[in-house]
Amino acid sequence: MGLAASQARFLAITSRKARCEFESMSIAQDKLSVTRDLEKISKDYQQALNQTSLAWDFDGSGVDLLDLTYGLLMTPTAVNNFNPCLITDRASRVVLNGPMANAAEAVCPGGQPSARSKDGFCDFLEALYNNGVIPSLEKAGMKKYANDLNKYDPLVGYGAEPLNKNGIETNNIYGLAKRIEDALIDKGLISEKDKNIFGLFTNCDVYVNGAKISSQLKVSDLLTKDVVIMYIGGDGDHSSSNMKNLLGSYGAGWVKSHILSNWEGVLKDILDGPGISYEAVYADSIGDGYDNGVGSPTATGKKVSEEDVRKKLLELANEHNDMVFFKNEGNNFNSGVALNVSNMIGHFLTTYETEANGYFGGYFAGDYMSSSRFVTDDQDYQYLLNDPNAVDNETVMKADFYMQIYNNICINGWTKNPDIDSDPEYLEQMLKSGHYFITSLNLDGYFYQNRYNELETILEIKDTDAIARAEAEYTSKKAKLTYKENQLDLDMKNLDAEISALTTEYDTVKNLISKNVEKVFQMFQ
Repeated sequence: MGLAASQARFLAITSRKARCEFESMSIAQDKLSVTRDLEKISKDYQQALNQTSLAWDFDGSGVDLLDLTYGLLMTPTAVNNFNPCLITDRASRVVLNGPMANAAEAVCPGGQPSARSKDGFCDFLEALYNNGVIPSLEKAGMKKYANDLNKYDPLVGYGAEPLNKNGIETNNIYGLAKRIEDALIDKGLISEKDKNIFGLFTNCDVYVNGAKISSQLKVSDLLTKDVVIMYIGGDGDHSSSNMKNLLGSYGAGWVKSHILSNWEGVLKDILDGPGISYEAVYADSIGDGYDNGVGSPTATGKKVSEEDVRKKLLELANEHNDMVFFKNEGNNFNSGVALNVSNMIGHFLTTYETEANGYFGGYFAGDYMSSSRFVTDDQDYQYLLNDPNAVDNETVMKADFYMQIYNNICINGWTKNPDIDSDPEYLEQMLKSGHYFITSLNLDGYFYQNRYNELETILEIKDTDAIARAEAEYTSKKAKLTYKENQLDLDMKNLDAEISALTTEYDTVKNLISKNVEKVFQMFQ
């Protein structure tokens, strides 16, 4: 009975041990599978980190980016500067969405090229309206431009000089001075011959960088140097109110009415600042300060020389962004008023800059020069100026936009892809894979086909949305796999302990059986 029992126990232990070893192998396989899954999701996550999307950099700043869509490229707006960026295939055919393709069918049946004509362009506009691409008023205006005004040009996009639709040019402070000079000439305030503004300052002395001048003064001097106007008086009423009256009579009144009030209109025409309230800029930069002024009283009755008054006024004028006065009850040459015209204009232009762009550029205008950093002190600062030669008629710009499309489909043909505007990711993939290209207007008046990454207006950037989604998915999957791996480790640890115990018991029972067998054989010897 002992031997039989031991044998039965031995078989049970052997079976359980084999099963534990099998389970251990299964757990090892599961752990290997978990490791592969972890490697896969890590690889997918790393690939997601490199995922990019295409963005439209309409102003060249690299900051104000827009999603690249078919509508953005094929709808006339300031964002694309009223010039289409055509999606084209390898055969240079224009890729059109459903409504645009239906309109193109009316003038180029079957997508085949056809002859260009004014009537054909008007038919194209009519078809665009019928397919809901443009409203009735736009159609009427553009057809009138092309038909009644006979402005259709078959060379638009194929050699004709492109319309200047930008509306904005950049220039430094000398370019701004030139534009102001031209505006003053147009207003008849200075002559074209010498462009000298000295004569505008009457009944007062003019100082440039501390030195008194008697003849030549340029607009650029006001913007790049310290130009101070000054009046020094003798006996009389030297009260603060009369000092202000003196300043108004002898130069500052002209400065306020012309350089700030009149020139405000000049600058409003020259500077580009959509949405900026020039009245607010005027109020913020001038306000009541130039009506109150700051003074430097001296001991009553003490005679002060004209030279000392002049030095003190120059010192005050260069320190303050305000009218300054020096007053004293007493003998002659002891009172005067002055104004640093350059500080006043610098204050105005700097307030304009901060109104337009905030304080990100590091420019600011305070009551004192020590608490100011004017844009006029930075000769590398680029002013945004309205381009006087630009076309600002929206009807003309839109007509030119669709004229470019019409001429392109007539010359190169077109193909329809109703999915081109349904999913931005689809458009991106077609551009990245090289199936589609961007064909855009060049400065020479011709359209050229390019890969998307050859254009300055299209940037390839990190797809933050895709990365965020991938990170969330990676975190979730990793947590699940890590939990599973930890559970498998625990199961493996338990099995290892059980296998170790079974091995010990296995050896014990095996030895016992071996001894029992040996005893049985000894009994029959």
